Amino acid sequence: MGENMINESQKFLNFLKKKRKAVSFLFAVTLLLYLPMLTNFSYSIDSEAVVDNSKDLLFSWLTIDRFGLVALKKFFLFGLDLNPYFINTLTYLLMAFSAVILLYIIDQLIQTTPWIPLLAVTLYLVSPIHFEQNSFVLQSVEVMIGFNLMFVGMIALGMPGNKVSPKRLIFGMLFLTASFSIYPSIVIGASTLAIIILHLHELNKPFATFSVYFRHLVRYIALILSSLLTYVALDQIIKYFAHAPKNSYIQTAWGHMDTSLLVQIALAKFKQFFIFPSLKSKCNT
Repeated sequence: MGENMINESQKFLNFLKKKRKAVSFLFAVTLLLYLPMLTNFSYSIDSEAVVDNSKDLLFSWLTIDRFGLVALKKFFLFGLDLNPYFINTLTYLLMAFSAVILLYIIDQLIQTTPWIPLLAVTLYLVSPIHFEQNSFVLQSVEVMIGFNLMFVGMIALGMPGNKVSPKRLIFGMLFLTASFSIYPSIVIGASTLAIIILHLHELNKPFATFSVYFRHLVRYIALILSSLLTYVALDQIIKYFAHAPKNSYIQTAWGHMDTSLLVQIALAKFKQFFIFPSLKSKCNT
């Protein structure tokens, strides 16, 4: 594991030297795009809660399955007041660094004009998800740490066709587990990234047969699912010892609503937005 990760670290350092301009561009885009936030002293959404009663707020996060977020927030609050300037600066530096890691992943998968991977990663930076999520100043740093852990975890699991040691796989799953504990929705990001990795690899170096592709797909599913189950198990243990009750904050999550109803809603939304997206507008006209 040690030698394997040392080689990966050296590859990443060589990538940074080779792609200096691209890395600088990603940092510049991030800082310019989010400049209004960097110069804003507002505590924003819900952030007054940590000032008023941080103990109760952190406990409430335990009840909604975010024990990693609680651990990180306790670390960043230790001996410090809540400082929006510090939080926002660190948030967007972490976002830019996560974009660099994503570029590193894509760079390993396709050989094409350099601006194409850079454009793809720039789309990640300007995603509305970041504008919405990072408006929660209270947890923006921790969530961006979660994104970085998820990207590093996927690198540790290895790209298609590359052999990795069992120890490295374990570390990769631990990184993913940690990212899920910060913000459970990151599991969707990990799953999406796995599909992107397989698709880009297929475009550049097609798999010999469908069974080979399917084997790689099952491998990613098994690894991400194992990380998710590890997170769920740890979450239940921590909530048990902390005496944290169940919380109905996320009403539409799996396990909180009837599965058949969730499937019906998902299919209806898929039909509405992807099969007949213009049907409503035609009816109105």
